[in-house]
Amino acid sequence: MLVARAAVGGLLLVSGLAKLWAPGPFPGAVTRVVPVRGMSGLVVAWLPVAEVVLGLLVLSGLWWRASALAVLLCSACFLAVRLVFTSEACGCFGALEIEERVGFALDIVLLGCSVILAADAGMPRVFRRKFWCLPDAIRKGGAGDVR
Repeated sequence: MLVARAAVGGLLLVSGLAKLWAPGPFPGAVTRVVPVRGMSGLVVAWLPVAEVVLGLLVLSGLWWRASALAVLLCSACFLAVRLVFTSEACGCFGALEIEERVGFALDIVLLGCSVILAADAGMPRVFRRKFWCLPDAIRKGGAGDVR
């Protein structure tokens, strides 16, 4: 588990800091992927910051469940974007030049490790069956037991 945390946190931290330090092809790649003009500027400005914050949260263990699920969603989105736009450089590590195969492999590792982290974090209270079971709620006269 510690290896998965270090891999995910380190990868997000390096990626975010590299984009903040020297964006390289990242802004151009975002404008190709995000067709809405105003949204691409927001993504270019905030995605590196979000990667650094998520990386620090995963490494430190703060807000463990929320950060693990956020990393899982982000890594699935990163991989989906890479699969759709495979022929173009993504600028995932800013000005650091990485081969497309290596970048794809890093996205697969990020997704696999984030699945491990999300599974270890457990399911949030809202997704537990006991909370959503309507017959139990009716029988008990309330929303059910939400332990």
